[in-house]
Amino acid sequence: MVQYDVDPLSLGVLLGIYNGAKTPEEIARLLNVDKDSVEEAIRELVERGLVKVEEKKILFFKNKELKLTREGYNTLMAALERVKPQLQKARELIVQGREEEAFALLDAAGLGLFASLLLPLMLGGILALPFLDHEHHSHIHPGEPF
Repeated sequence: MVQYDVDPLSLGVLLGIYNGAKTPEEIARLLNVDKDSVEEAIRELVERGLVKVEEKKILFFKNKELKLTREGYNTLMAALERVKPQLQKARELIVQGREEEAFALLDAAGLGLFASLLLPLMLGGILALPFLDHEHHSHIHPGEPF
């Protein structure tokens, strides 16, 4: 089942992982929040089945990486769908060279915590492609692991 209700920090963590952050340290740095808060959010997301931790072994070293599950991906897309109008407006402002207004809009919408993560997506990633241009229909079935 897709979890639509995620708090802003958890949404930021999901977005950070989607953007390629692999560790709590990277996510904390991206979001400009303390590592302990990020680790707590990750534990909750793992318990909810939205994030998984994979161990990578290279020779004698073990490395843990965070990955979204299918349900985590779908939850992220559903949450972003809810703020789609604000994201579209912010994207228009950015394209017009009015970045400060765009960040103020995102802040007012409660998205200020991870505005820096949304910016690249709005300009050239998922939000600039299918997400903002028409309805999102995920081909990934909720609850199935990648």
